[in-house]
Amino acid sequence: RRKIRQSPHFILGLNHLVLGQVDLAIEQLEQAAALDPEALELRLVLGNLYREKGQVGRAIHEHQSLLQRPRLSKPEHVNIQLCLGLDYRRGGFVDRAAAAFTEVLKLDPESEAALANLEKLQEDQHQWQDAYVTRKRLAQLAGTPDQPKSQSILAFLENEIGLQALKEGQLDD
Repeated sequence: RRKIRQSPHFILGLNHLVLGQVDLAIEQLEQAAALDPEALELRLVLGNLYREKGQVGRAIHEHQSLLQRPRLSKPEHVNIQLCLGLDYRRGGFVDRAAAAFTEVLKLDPESEAALANLEKLQEDQHQWQDAYVTRKRLAQLAGTPDQPKSQSILAFLENEIGLQALKEGQLDD
């Protein structure tokens, strides 16, 4: 890792990233990563940059290859799985994204990022009841169940649940 951090490619890559020059950042960080193929953090960042540039297939491949590494720590596994879920979500692979976020929650039940992304997926799919349960869990975990933002989101979801029941003729619901 020291070799990478002292590399001019790493420093230039970070500078390009700060300046919003993602293509140049990717180019420099790829050269830095070539110095140490085991540099997990750098490969993780590169995968995220690929996703941001719209190269979702490349991001998925990068993150999947990181998951294949032996001896990943639990936080590393969680972080990579979360990034993979974001890749799938960006690529429109809803079921795979939901499965990835669910896997993150199995590994780390207190992952607010996984819950927030799972809730958004559920909302996008009009799975209002599931989104409601996920939002309640997220609000409890964040310690904000009585915050106006949480209450507003829950109210919105309750309204959508009601509208869905009305459309389906389930007036008792």
